[in-house]
Amino acid sequence: MSSPESLTLSERKPQHSPLLVQAAREGWALDRLARAYREDAVAFVADILKVRMHPTLEEFLVAFQNNSRIARKGCYSSAKTFDAATAALWFLYTRHPAKVVTTAPSGRQVEKLLWSEINTLHSANAARLGGRCLTTELKLAPDWFAFGFAADQYNESGQQGFHSPNVCFIGDEAPGLAPIIFNLYRKFCANPGTDKALFIGNAINSATPFGACFTSPGWTKLTTRASDCINVKTGRLVIPGMVSLEWVLQMQKDYPPESAIYQMMVEAKFPEQSERGLIPTSWVLAAFERWLKLKGNPPSGDKRLGVDIARGGSDETVFTYRVGNFVIEQRAISTPDLAQLTDTLEAEARRGWGVALDVVGIGAGVYDQLRARGVSVQAHNGAERSNKKDRSGKLGFVNKRSEVYWSIRELLDPENARGNADANLLALPQDDKLLQELTAPDWSPVAGGKIKVEAKEDVKAKISRSPDRADSLTITETALPSGYLENLVAAMVQKQETTAPRTPRGRSDTMRGNY
Repeated sequence: MSSPESLTLSERKPQHSPLLVQAAREGWALDRLARAYREDAVAFVADILKVRMHPTLEEFLVAFQNNSRIARKGCYSSAKTFDAATAALWFLYTRHPAKVVTTAPSGRQVEKLLWSEINTLHSANAARLGGRCLTTELKLAPDWFAFGFAADQYNESGQQGFHSPNVCFIGDEAPGLAPIIFNLYRKFCANPGTDKALFIGNAINSATPFGACFTSPGWTKLTTRASDCINVKTGRLVIPGMVSLEWVLQMQKDYPPESAIYQMMVEAKFPEQSERGLIPTSWVLAAFERWLKLKGNPPSGDKRLGVDIARGGSDETVFTYRVGNFVIEQRAISTPDLAQLTDTLEAEARRGWGVALDVVGIGAGVYDQLRARGVSVQAHNGAERSNKKDRSGKLGFVNKRSEVYWSIRELLDPENARGNADANLLALPQDDKLLQELTAPDWSPVAGGKIKVEAKEDVKAKISRSPDRADSLTITETALPSGYLENLVAAMVQKQETTAPRTPRGRSDTMRGNY
């Protein structure tokens, strides 16, 4: 016999009003259906949308029904977006007139996340629900509709608010919403008694407007941990697509429980951000999102290949292919055959990639072989001195490792976007290991106005493996674009020729020194 925790709503035989059952069976008109279900979101979702109820969905719907401002953070694949779609439809169909406004950081997220779920639910129940559902719009009447817009295309003068006796504002992927977008609910939701605001997302960064909800009064705060989800509780697949016990067990093998990734993705806790943490988690996740946005039309630019060569054991040799600020991919292999690796890098260099590789350890031999073959390749040694400055021009670096890691930090910092984040900031392919490796190092100021990034061995002790992916990425900062040196020499020669003293007409070469 099933345990009480694993029972669905129908298995528990809740005391729904016979009136609601009759409404579902007879397909009442919208106005009667609305009145019947207005005070019972759980019944609407179960009876009308035909969604299999489970504890976390039921808890969320009750909280959404009974409160005006709700913030919900959840673990990976906790069905936050699906649950928000059910709440949006309940609000819209049980009130008239009513307007539901949704947003997310990008148009892709609006369309592919929340509105994908809304469309699926509506399509499956169109006969009962009525209305016309488009990609990001569901219209029942001129004063009765739902629609979604992308936060990155928000125009304040073009969207002044949507007045209605009933307004619901939903922010999906809320950690990525700027303060001006996050606060739109204040403009739209003018009637606290009837209007609702809902923000959902992962526990990425507490230093965001979304994070502030969980320390501010007036917000109903919900947290869905992996252990709360029915698939994990029961150890079997009850809700397809929701986080599973197998996934949690794998995470426990891959990451220490105290690590930022485990806390965020499994426990739905905001990771503690060290004051000396080099790169915040939220910056890397934003870079993953930029990559998804740009992958269909990647930008052009210099072609750089950074290679961190494995020293043996569990370490990996990682190739990072980067065009401009778009990292096309990272390839990881076990300890390679050095002769084959040398051939591969020669081929890539002759294909136009500016190659740089780590020359500490066995990489030195590969570098020497490439140079002997006449291949233009750059040597990267993290222990070398650095003469570079940070973007402000005020701070230097104790070594090359600190320089290139800080450079990657600046390319992820949203403050450095200079008006076009897609072009001026790094876009990275999603990789949990890369996320962990980039967010693990700390930094510290040292005497002489210099920056020191935590040593590789200390980072390795933190994450229980070598940060090969992050190191490979930073080595791309050392790589020079193909033909860079040749072009530099040509430019210097041209400059020398154009600035050389000229012999006046009528004077002999022997007189040139006087002029």
